[in-house]
Amino acid sequence: FQSRLVHGAVVPPQMRFFFHVSELKTEGDIAALVAIADMLAMEDSPRTMGCAEFVIQLRSEAVSRLADCNRNRKLPEGLWEQNPMNSVPNIVQECMAKMRLSEAGAMTYLQVLSLPDPTTANLRLWNGWTPKVLKQATEELITSGQVIEAKRERAGREIFLAGGWEPLKLPNLPIESWKLPMFGYDSPDRIRGGRAELIICQDSIAGMFQQAWERITSGDLPTYEEAPSKRKRK
Repeated sequence: FQSRLVHGAVVPPQMRFFFHVSELKTEGDIAALVAIADMLAMEDSPRTMGCAEFVIQLRSEAVSRLADCNRNRKLPEGLWEQNPMNSVPNIVQECMAKMRLSEAGAMTYLQVLSLPDPTTANLRLWNGWTPKVLKQATEELITSGQVIEAKRERAGREIFLAGGWEPLKLPNLPIESWKLPMFGYDSPDRIRGGRAELIICQDSIAGMFQQAWERITSGDLPTYEEAPSKRKRK
């Protein structure tokens, strides 16, 4: 059988279906594929649906921004987009005002909030900071309650967002549960185990900062659950 969207074939004892990539354009098309897969109860439908969702994602505005950013890099050599003062200085200013933080504190907070790999080494590299400057920024965030301080295996850092924690293995670094939706995951299932997917940014770095900051300003804050703190407050 064949339609605008799908092409099916019987391969005894199974039936398989394939979608026309050029016709897959909207979330409505995804819903149609789901309905067909459910109706036919095909064994390969999870794999097919994963491919279809990937096609839709490649056509998203976020991926277009990411591609444009890679094609049209504007920063001088040696500067990093992961430094929010280079990519979203306006958001740094907003964060400073809203959270009552210094520039260094706001930069660090946005990096921990938005990026999958804000290790101590990376923060120093991206920001061009000495250990002393980074320590001052992290102490400010800990004191103000924007982050917690803890020791966590393979994290490469000692400050974290409050809330759930995913102790992932290679190829990923462990990560806060709050961040997962920004990288395309509703749960950690696909980033665990022997066939774990690699966590990658779903938008340009500026777009990732924007997404995370919009969540904060809309009230979607990381909430403390069971992350043990190594520092007791009075």
